[in-house]
Amino acid sequence: MPEKISISDFVSLAKEDLSSPGSSGFQSKMSDCRSTVAALEEVRSLEQDQMSLQRMKKIVKAIHNSGLNHVESKEQYTEVLEHLGNSHLTQDNNEISTGFLNLAVFTREITALFKNLVQNLNNIISFPLENVLKTELRDSRLVSETDTWYLLKIQELKVRQGPDLLQSLIKYFQAQLNFFQDGLKAAEHLGPFVEKLAASVHTVRHEQDEEVKQLSQLRDSLRTQLQVDGKEDFLNRKNSGHGYSIHQPQGNKKYGTEKSGFLLKKSDGIRKVWQKRKCGVKYGCLTISHSTINRPPAKLNLLTCQVRPNPEEKRTFDLVTHNRTYHFQAEDEQECMIWVSVLQNSKEEALNTALGGDQLQFQDSGLQELVRAVISGLRNLPGNEACCDCGAPVLFIISIGNAKFNDIMEINMPSDAVKPLPKSDMTARKEYIVAKYAERRYVLPKEHSEVHHVYDTVRSKDLMSLLQLYAEGEDLSKPVATPEGQDLKETGLHLAVRMSEKTSLALVDFLAQNCGCLEKKTAEGNTALHYCALYNKPECLKLLLKAKAVLHTVNSAGETALDIAKRLQHMQCVELVSIT
Repeated sequence: MPEKISISDFVSLAKEDLSSPGSSGFQSKMSDCRSTVAALEEVRSLEQDQMSLQRMKKIVKAIHNSGLNHVESKEQYTEVLEHLGNSHLTQDNNEISTGFLNLAVFTREITALFKNLVQNLNNIISFPLENVLKTELRDSRLVSETDTWYLLKIQELKVRQGPDLLQSLIKYFQAQLNFFQDGLKAAEHLGPFVEKLAASVHTVRHEQDEEVKQLSQLRDSLRTQLQVDGKEDFLNRKNSGHGYSIHQPQGNKKYGTEKSGFLLKKSDGIRKVWQKRKCGVKYGCLTISHSTINRPPAKLNLLTCQVRPNPEEKRTFDLVTHNRTYHFQAEDEQECMIWVSVLQNSKEEALNTALGGDQLQFQDSGLQELVRAVISGLRNLPGNEACCDCGAPVLFIISIGNAKFNDIMEINMPSDAVKPLPKSDMTARKEYIVAKYAERRYVLPKEHSEVHHVYDTVRSKDLMSLLQLYAEGEDLSKPVATPEGQDLKETGLHLAVRMSEKTSLALVDFLAQNCGCLEKKTAEGNTALHYCALYNKPECLKLLLKAKAVLHTVNSAGETALDIAKRLQHMQCVELVSIT
């Protein structure tokens, strides 16, 4: 069996054959040379080498392309850092600005080093691979002409694919080493500044947090002061006799009930700008034109509105509707007074027309019949033809009727007592009113055997029974006892809000106005205002806001009524609390 011959033996035999062809043993070793070449072809396939090098070339190219993309992203990142630094520089935040700019410089240096590393990868490895694939492997196919040339090419390929390629990889390793060393130097150079910057940032953050804390405390103090001032104003109005009156404000009759012209209206947007709008008052309605001609003007029924002059700014007044407050401004104080008088006169005329049974200004006949039926029902309640105390005619009465009210407040009135008449003097009226309402002399107490009588009264929505309890002096601000024995610490107002319907709003209003329990809290720290937001009761919320409920009280979870309404997405409640 032929033996394999080494390269050194082959070279010695070839030289011996060249120097002394007659005595050389090259001819006898020809079979060994051929077997060596055949063995090399079996062990080492040129096609496989070529495929491996092709794959290596593609991988290096992919690394090069991704590296360039990384460099581009890093450059964009550096631009963002510079922009942030310049932005803070314009705001006189020198320390913050310096931090951003120095980090931008550091990032640019590292990016430049990395870009150089990627270029070295392309130059050191890609080009030698390209040369091997284009020349050496193609030329290796020619070695089959002679065993000598074949072995020569094989040996050269070994050199190029082995030591030469490793040498290129060693050069690239040196480039990587330089990259990391230079990057480490840049990072170490920036290290002291970063440590100093961290301390400065901590100080700046502490100062800003302290400023935010001070502003928050100032805001809370102002809110508390505004609420106290509001309560004092309310008490002053109440004590001075200028509080709520059952009779609406009267306008100057000489200005009539109709008017048209231009007013400035404050917009609802964020900017709250004054916009000039054409307005008109006629037939108990106010029309407000829009800025665009093609849109129909807004029409407000004054029967459901309230006109409020502004005591601080004499040129402005407000028009409060069921779902919005309009702010208007006239040219001067005299013009403002005329507009307010016309609006009040027009509202009074529409009210008198409705209550007088004249032809109502409704296009919908069904709505007209409904209004008439409601007015007729109010008039037909027993005792509503006159004031329950002195017999003087009135425009509005309480929802249960005067007769039922007096059945409770006057049922124990002595037979010899004389009620004041419309012609009675103020002394007689005052004595009677104090005895009836303040001292409650004429109330006949009833025995309540059940412990849960307040709970049952509110749950059944019995306004008469509630009035009886109030007249007897029952403390309706205490937590009510429930049959289940649950200690929820709910007052009657909490319970009324939670179980309220459209027909039981009078009960909620009575408790809110007379029981002093607006700020009473349940076991979870919720006030009645929290309950309105929790159970989505916008009508009850209106009544509590009218009674001056505090908006910023928080429960045990630290939430205000507005927070609860926003969390549960009860948007009507959110709007009512926000505009108050």
